[in-house]
Amino acid sequence: MRGRCLAMELRPEIAQGRFSREDVAVSFYRIIEGRAPAPYDSPERFFEVTHLTDTLRTVLVRVLERVSGRGGDKVVIIRSGFGGGKTHILATLFFLFTARQAAGRGQVGEVVRGYGNPQAAVCALDASAVNPFRMPLWTWLGGCLGVDLRGDEVPETKALEGALQRSSLPVVILIDEIGEYFRQMDQRHIPLEQKNALAEGVILFFRRLYDALRERDMFVVTLPDESAPFSDWVHEKVGRLRDVLRRVGVEYVPITRLEEVYGIVRRRLFAKVDESVAEQVAGTYSQYYSKWREWLVEEWTRPEELKRAYPFHPAFMRTLWERVSSIPDFQRTRDLIYTLALVAYHVLTKQGKFADLILPGDIDLGLDDFKKFFTAGVGRSHFLPIIEHDLRVARELGEHHYRVAAGLYLYSLFGGDIKRNAADLKTAVTLAAKPKGGDPEIYRQALEELLDRLWYLSEEENRYWFSAEPNINKILEERKATVLAEEAYQVLEEEAERLMKAVDLPFAKEFARGVNDIRDEKRFRLYVWHPRAQPPDEGELREALERLTYRNSAVVLIHRGMPAEHAKYIKACDTLREELREPSQRQRLESLCEKRTLELYYAFYQSYNKLAVPMTQGVELLDLRVELARGETPGKAAAKFRETVAKAVREALEGVAKYIPLDAQYLYDVYLSKRLRHVESIDIATIGEDFYRDPDLPMVEPGRALTEALVKLAEKGEIVLSCGNSWYWPQGLREVRSLPEGEEATRLRELLSCDPERAISVMKEVPGEVKSLLEEARRRAKPAVVAEATPTAVKCEDVERPLAEGVGVQARSLVVAGSDATTVLRFLQQLRHLGYFQLVDAKAEAVFKDGAVESNWSARGVGEVEKLVKYLITLTAEGGEASITATLTVREREVPQEAAEHAKAFKNLDIRVRGSVCGGA
Repeated sequence: MRGRCLAMELRPEIAQGRFSREDVAVSFYRIIEGRAPAPYDSPERFFEVTHLTDTLRTVLVRVLERVSGRGGDKVVIIRSGFGGGKTHILATLFFLFTARQAAGRGQVGEVVRGYGNPQAAVCALDASAVNPFRMPLWTWLGGCLGVDLRGDEVPETKALEGALQRSSLPVVILIDEIGEYFRQMDQRHIPLEQKNALAEGVILFFRRLYDALRERDMFVVTLPDESAPFSDWVHEKVGRLRDVLRRVGVEYVPITRLEEVYGIVRRRLFAKVDESVAEQVAGTYSQYYSKWREWLVEEWTRPEELKRAYPFHPAFMRTLWERVSSIPDFQRTRDLIYTLALVAYHVLTKQGKFADLILPGDIDLGLDDFKKFFTAGVGRSHFLPIIEHDLRVARELGEHHYRVAAGLYLYSLFGGDIKRNAADLKTAVTLAAKPKGGDPEIYRQALEELLDRLWYLSEEENRYWFSAEPNINKILEERKATVLAEEAYQVLEEEAERLMKAVDLPFAKEFARGVNDIRDEKRFRLYVWHPRAQPPDEGELREALERLTYRNSAVVLIHRGMPAEHAKYIKACDTLREELREPSQRQRLESLCEKRTLELYYAFYQSYNKLAVPMTQGVELLDLRVELARGETPGKAAAKFRETVAKAVREALEGVAKYIPLDAQYLYDVYLSKRLRHVESIDIATIGEDFYRDPDLPMVEPGRALTEALVKLAEKGEIVLSCGNSWYWPQGLREVRSLPEGEEATRLRELLSCDPERAISVMKEVPGEVKSLLEEARRRAKPAVVAEATPTAVKCEDVERPLAEGVGVQARSLVVAGSDATTVLRFLQQLRHLGYFQLVDAKAEAVFKDGAVESNWSARGVGEVEKLVKYLITLTAEGGEASITATLTVREREVPQEAAEHAKAFKNLDIRVRGSVCGGA
């Protein structure tokens, strides 16, 4: 049921939204005429919701004593500002004698029963509802008592005595809104002398009235205090009347303590409140406040007050109650009740069990009900932009930001001289912090961010306030709006040029604005996607790169969209620096511009996050895993960000073996062996061309490096180099040199005299002519004397060594262990691409720790191991530590020198080879 939860039950008119500000601020004349809204429409309901404040109890006692003949003051003055509770006291007295049966209900009934529920005649008047020029107060009183007292002259005391004697019961006279009565006089355009005469007549009437009161008669009148929005003339007449009445009467303020407000709100809004839940909630908050007491306002966080204020937070209610003196349109008690009724309707009717305390941040100030009331409704129409912009932005930034902003808004709204009386950090945190929010430091950080983002929030000497005057943030935003897109892109283009120069690769470097800018030429190029260009369509980019003849010639660094709006701040800051002269504004501008510049650099370098690279299976878009640390000045940060992204580009190419030293065995395994299966020879010029065409190959210039690699392969016997009519075949040449001199040997030396530096092609083996000639030379050679010898026994043993020291080991598996998952992944990828070993199988064990939480994983299979490593990279990017041990089964082969050298580059990994070493016994 709407309006009912496990912890409380709202009164029906609140739960159903059947209330308005006018209903709460009900006029006394509507109560008198029986036309008032709930709960004033029924004496029974009225007494049920009436909380017995100290003043109400005292006034009741004095009135009951007087009408019971026990003595006491004949005149009672109730004095406060608008909405301070005066009318509620008069309503209580009115119902006390006009609905005597109902008067026994609620807390009022406890007092009434002690006096036997005496009878009295009541004459009640709302003076704001009568015209002082047509209905003098004595004429009204005579009508109430059944006596004709009409006339312009104030009746004599005896005439008033006679009128009172017409009643056999004690007469209780209740008059409300005398200030309004005087205001009607003041607003009539009549001579001052006439106006003063009318007012003096009213004062004289009251003097004669209290002289005429009988022993059990009583007169209760409400007077406004100095906060009421009346003219000086009205305040002067009210003051005169007050002085007259206080000579024979006593004066009270309706509500003397904030604690009484808690009781008023509790009885006015709620049919039921579960005190056990209130105590539980107060306990939760008290524990939180005890832990973080240095962050909080002590008097707003006392345990007993937390319980009494439930479900509202004392900080919220104190802000509404204590900081309203500067707002004439905010009627203290009435508008407090209306405000909290609005909050209860919008917050509590949607709850199940509400085990919390309501703070400003629990209210959606963007709702029309709240927006209208907390601006125009309290005479603060000029605060509307704060709600529509700043509080909207705060909500977008996050819950903690909105809580801080909402609390400061209400504190500023009800603040009088808001700059002088602005909130300090403790106030801001107390109005925002909740136990579920944890460390209050998060609210301080949110406040700092709000100062950078909001347009109407100001700070000076560690005090914070909202005002309708725009701050430097708005000034900067308005200036930014005048910056042209061309100026912004100029800033971005200059930064992109610096990034392009920072990438340490021996490639040609240039911008690309579209796929048509990518050249199909025999030259390695790094293209940086131009800041002015929209991010490319990835499919279109792939197709364009794969259509190239020289498919292995280009890599493209692409962005995901440029922070052009951020760049506009740079230009805006430059112009404002020249214009602003006030030191405090200049200081705030510099701080703000530094942050905006840092945000630009961060967004810019985070944007360049993908590298399009030609690979065997097609173009791959590699994600650049870039971690950009903030905290530096803009200049230093930009240099670090630039260096980080430039390094990430190079490492990405190294990680997929696209930019690595040309290794002879790798060249043979991934390129030459495949092609020599189908042809007898390959032109070296063609091989050089293929470095730009074939994505199997690394992106290195094929000149000297290619020659050296081919020579190494020839020396190992993997290939033969041809100079056209001669060949470079080191094994054959060594055998020829061991043969005796002869025609065949001489001819062979001529055929094997190819200078590898001048070779023009690569062959799998020498031509048959050379082989035949070598066979003939062997046959003609004299048989060598071969001494019989006992074959040497071969002894092998299993070993495990660091791979860097494993040359000569017949490898069966590799073991890789480390705590840097990114480096482990790079090693696995390079191992696969470089071809030192052929992976047969893999398995891995991993441990991840984040604080006290520890998780363990295992994987089997090369693909699954790589997936596990990538997952660990994702986890550690968000915090925590990981360690992994991978065992890689390889096709058995001897560890080459190149593999050992390559392992030395991975200093933070423990890479070991397992296999065997064989030798003679």
